[in-house]
Amino acid sequence: MPDRGRPRGEVPDNFTGRIAENIIRLRQQCNLTVAECAEQSGIALASWYRLETGRHALTTGSLIDQVAEFFEVDPNELTRKAKKSR
Repeated sequence: MPDRGRPRGEVPDNFTGRIAENIIRLRQQCNLTVAECAEQSGIALASWYRLETGRHALTTGSLIDQVAEFFEVDPNELTRKAKKSR
């Protein structure tokens, strides 16, 4: 079964990695592919892939704001550490 468009590779364990994990979680909750999110949000597909792999240089908050608006969440939700499941 396909992984609904998740980029390959490890997500780094840092601030951008935390954002990547949250974006992946939100995208999967919406049952969307990376391509669907990019198209519907107006964010370039390559940029969305870089966001989900933690390889996007987040120099401004505008991209985070755009992703948060797409998922209808507060931008701070994208930067929070994921809660560990027991």
